[in-house]
Amino acid sequence: MKYWALPATLLLLVAGHLAEAAPAEPVMDLALGQRATALTRTFTDRLQLNEGEFVRLRRVHRILLASLDDINIEYAQDPTTRHAKLLELQGYYEQERTRVLTPTQVGRLEIRAVHDSLPTVNPESGGLG
Repeated sequence: MKYWALPATLLLLVAGHLAEAAPAEPVMDLALGQRATALTRTFTDRLQLNEGEFVRLRRVHRILLASLDDINIEYAQDPTTRHAKLLELQGYYEQERTRVLTPTQVGRLEIRAVHDSLPTVNPESGGLG
């Protein structure tokens, strides 16, 4: 038996085992996964996500965050193209989000977005601020 045969066989066995145990999703950057999970958790209580919705929305958030990072890096010197790509990404996100969430959950998000965009009253200045 050749000396290289045993390590090669061992390598093939380990690779085969890893392929069987590998998740169906592509391997993701750990920090990206953590960011996607944290972002999705912010939606959990407000939207009352079940486990399936959480997993699907986390996948959408992971794609969103990775794409956002790519766009910001690739088009950093071209603000016009960067803006167009970000609008395209926003459209993708809204479309995918409505596929994952129920109409009631989407409505809660829209109400929250309107609420967050309203000006606040600054009591110290006596007006809007």
